[in-house]
Amino acid sequence: MNFKKLATLLGLCPALLIGAAASVSAEEYPTKPIKLIIPLAPGGSADGVGRMVAKQMSDAWKQPVVVENRSGAAAAIGIAAVAKSPADGYTLLLTPVSIATGKIYVKDPGFDSDKDFSHITQLITTNYLVSVSQDFPAKNLAELVAYAKSNPNPIFHGAGAGGMYLAFEEFAQLADIKATQVNYRGEALAITGLAAGDTQVVFSSLLAAKPFIDSKKIRPLAFASKERVSYAPQIPSSTESGMPSLNIDFWFGLSAPAGTPPEIVKKVADQMAIFMKQPDTVEKLKQLGFLPKTSSPDEFRRHVASERARWTAVAKKAGIEPQ
Repeated sequence: MNFKKLATLLGLCPALLIGAAASVSAEEYPTKPIKLIIPLAPGGSADGVGRMVAKQMSDAWKQPVVVENRSGAAAAIGIAAVAKSPADGYTLLLTPVSIATGKIYVKDPGFDSDKDFSHITQLITTNYLVSVSQDFPAKNLAELVAYAKSNPNPIFHGAGAGGMYLAFEEFAQLADIKATQVNYRGEALAITGLAAGDTQVVFSSLLAAKPFIDSKKIRPLAFASKERVSYAPQIPSSTESGMPSLNIDFWFGLSAPAGTPPEIVKKVADQMAIFMKQPDTVEKLKQLGFLPKTSSPDEFRRHVASERARWTAVAKKAGIEPQ
């Protein structure tokens, strides 16, 4: 017996039965393993946050949450993979800033940040940390700018994702300096390149930079923030370093393919809101260099759109054209 005949016999329209089935599915969700795609390489800040979130979801729902790193093409490969996945709540995206910058670099990155996703919630926020190689002469932001302006050769900056490049580009525009970009396949490799002296400056998370700071292979100059951050108060802010306009944060969130039942989207968002408020979670995030910042699905959707507008303007001023 097909679905329409069953609906007729029960005196119900197919749409009502579909709605009832979706409601039951959302109530019982999840009933099988969930895949969490992290579109960046292992070892960076995205990996740290994603694996912590995966463990929490698995513990709360008693279902495995399998983490899969799919890096490449400035995170576009992993993001596009989620966009093309079934909209059933069993494939989720650890959403980076790159979702809002994909079309800055390529005309068709394989996804549309508005049309292809059901955005669930923002998870964390953190300010970019500006670090230099250990033998670089600058000891603060002002000296970095002065060196870049006086040296006849451009400085080299490393970027492991589109957001890292745009963050540096905004800094370069504010400081009126030039630099040559060196691309890496992920944040961790960009920091490794900085430690090796292959580049001179990198904008990154504290999480990725900290092991190299502790081993004195790189030197932190400042956070791109208005005030000193609570998770690393020993490092100056860009405001006190003479650049009050330099305030650049980056974030991660959770998204699902477009068309994912709103009941499932809400269930995941509500679970993350509970998790991110737990004192032990706040403490763990602080140790990683992050602050919890959850949002409703609609708030996160608007935030992604706002970020796209901001970074598109930076790219336009830099003369970046999508290929």
